[in-house]
Amino acid sequence: MKVAIGIDDWKQRIFEDILTDYGYEYEVREGLTADMRFIFVQFDDAAKLKRVVEKCQRKAAELKN
Repeated sequence: MKVAIGIDDWKQRIFEDILTDYGYEYEVREGLTADMRFIFVQFDDAAKLKRVVEKCQRKAAELKN
């Protein structure tokens, strides 16, 4: 399966690093605005991907503060 995740552009590197660390295949595309991106992620286990996305969001929150 494939899912599209909308993120702020400054989070792109965080998502790429963590998704790569967990072995996910993904593609980044332009978003609806200049400061937004879509990351299309191939996945088999939705619960596992949810945990990985939550980890990405936590890391982004740490870096923003």
